[in-house]
Amino acid sequence: MLLSRIQRAAVKQGLGWPRADYRINAATADSSATFEVHCTLKGPYPAVRGFVTALLQDTPALTLREFSLSRSSTDVPEVEAKLSILIHLASEGHR
Repeated sequence: MLLSRIQRAAVKQGLGWPRADYRINAATADSSATFEVHCTLKGPYPAVRGFVTALLQDTPALTLREFSLSRSSTDVPEVEAKLSILIHLASEGHR
């Protein structure tokens, strides 16, 4: 499943995965079906950057719709990343 693959990529980078929500949007006459993921990750910024880079390189149909980072203070190396990811799924009518 796509969500498991995304989670494994996060764990491979050493990131915490405290929250993820997803939904599948059905295909319409004008667009293919999509898999939408909203997740929160925690870890050092370079690991978050590596995770996003790996996703974009490994999944050509992926769009990073939202990406925000925050940290509790400048002394803390760990950031909280909130991402919204959209993956376009191939369908018979939209290739």
